[in-house]
Amino acid sequence: MRNNWLLDVLILFQYGLFYSFATRSGCPEYSMLEPCSCIHRPGADILFCAGLKNLSVLDQVLERSSNWTFDTLFVCQSNLQNIPSNSLVQRKVKGILVASSNMTSLFDKEADAAGNSVETLHINDVRFENGISWNMIRSLRKLRQFNLQFGNVPVIGSEVAKSFAGGLKHLRMSNTRTKEIANGAFCEFGGTD
Repeated sequence: MRNNWLLDVLILFQYGLFYSFATRSGCPEYSMLEPCSCIHRPGADILFCAGLKNLSVLDQVLERSSNWTFDTLFVCQSNLQNIPSNSLVQRKVKGILVASSNMTSLFDKEADAAGNSVETLHINDVRFENGISWNMIRSLRKLRQFNLQFGNVPVIGSEVAKSFAGGLKHLRMSNTRTKEIANGAFCEFGGTD
């Protein structure tokens, strides 16, 4: 009888230890995310970061909240070098929204194609120092929606079509100051809205 009790305690301890290290959803306390915040919506927790001045602040927030899952990363009114692509894989981020910001590039490197879960990418009024790196988008294999508004894309060439996986359902680019569209640039988007 005593051995069964000890076994039960060990099982509970292992379960508790596992649970404390498992990825959690919902919103953690504010001090863990500061200066960012979490917006909780049923089925969709949003990590909201505004006014960031450098990448190290975002890195620190992502490190402190490493046991939490956020469905969407929303960055606005910030000056960042990029979004660290490994955080997309670790957090299983499904949506990225970047608005009214200045960035060197969208990501630091191509995200792991097999591991990322990004389905939605919205870029609104973002100035990229090095322009949009279409090849960085190529690794987002689960991408279904791409929206680019008020950006600077002077030329849309064939690399745009090659940058999206076959599952893209919605493509919208407006107010991009585009002056030239290459012949056949959108020929790969037959089933896209």
